[in-house]
Amino acid sequence: MDAHVTGQRIINFPLGDSMLQLFATTFFAREGTKQTIVLTRVFNQIGMVTVDYATSNGSATGGASCAEGVDFIHQSGTITFQPNAHVQSFDIQTCSDSSVETIETVNITLSNAVGAQLGTPSSGILNIFESIWKKQASYPTGQTLDDVHMVSPLEGWAVGGFGLILHTTDGGATWESQTSGTYEALSAVYFLDAQKGWASSRLT
Repeated sequence: MDAHVTGQRIINFPLGDSMLQLFATTFFAREGTKQTIVLTRVFNQIGMVTVDYATSNGSATGGASCAEGVDFIHQSGTITFQPNAHVQSFDIQTCSDSSVETIETVNITLSNAVGAQLGTPSSGILNIFESIWKKQASYPTGQTLDDVHMVSPLEGWAVGGFGLILHTTDGGATWESQTSGTYEALSAVYFLDAQKGWASSRLT
């Protein structure tokens, strides 16, 4: 209860229960980095309260340690909020790999609040992005590449000298040559989708 004095009377206002919740529904991390997941305590700050947390597989695969095929290290445990503490956190370690992948997700869940109630949100998602740069196998063409366009994280085209057109379906890990029908140097490429696109030469 919170007390407020008005003249000669004392009026008590109920504080209500503590609410424990995630700071956000969505978090982001680049693979190979550690992401901090923040929890907050709202309303009543009196007394010690606890809440359990756990991760589970979304489209990402968790494991006990980083290894081939593992995207993040599973985390679980209990977080304690001491009196007047309103923020706590835990970390999720993500793992690097050699595969070219789209965004992968980790489920985050709070449960079993003791001395408090679960607020909203009590569940969320960690989105894991590819590392910014990856070394890829070269495709020896003898030509300068002038432009590249991706229609998805995996599929795209590159163009260059002597009518060169290269196509990838695995994010650039491998490339195959396609016939352009010209020996002119191609300086620009753009695709609306995987079926329709344009390549052009420099205007002279």
